[in-house]
Amino acid sequence: MIIDTQKKVISTQLRRMITILVYAAIVIIVLVWGKPSELYFGLSKYNWALIITGLYVIYLTIEGLMEYNYIFLSVRKEFIILRYFSLGFFNRKKNSIEIPVKEFSNYEIENGLFGKKKVVLYRSYKDKEAKYPPVSLSLLSQKEITTLKKILNNYISKK
Repeated sequence: MIIDTQKKVISTQLRRMITILVYAAIVIIVLVWGKPSELYFGLSKYNWALIITGLYVIYLTIEGLMEYNYIFLSVRKEFIILRYFSLGFFNRKKNSIEIPVKEFSNYEIENGLFGKKKVVLYRSYKDKEAKYPPVSLSLLSQKEITTLKKILNNYISKK
């Protein structure tokens, strides 16, 4: 089985592009429209541009807190493979976790801020248990999270 969030990543990136274009268009229209000394609903056009910019920054902050990740999970040739990378603006590092099925020991689904879920994978290696860093599942639907749990549960029970 495979879980791939490629389509959701594309739609998220497209939404970001459209949002920044709409933001830029609104700010340009507000700044070009009318005389500099006129008031619109009690505020100057520069104040409106600052308010719109503030709203856009709040939107970007909320989106950043959601920690969207591209996720690709598959099981191939006795390996559980989880590839992921952040869709954040500053962290573009691509990560991959590859665990031999025989060494896969457990997983946890953690609940985070704003109802975000993260998966933590565990691996038994030389009588020790290794814990991988948590991976945000905020881009996955509840159905996809259930599928992820089913896939991982299948390989825990095969030990």
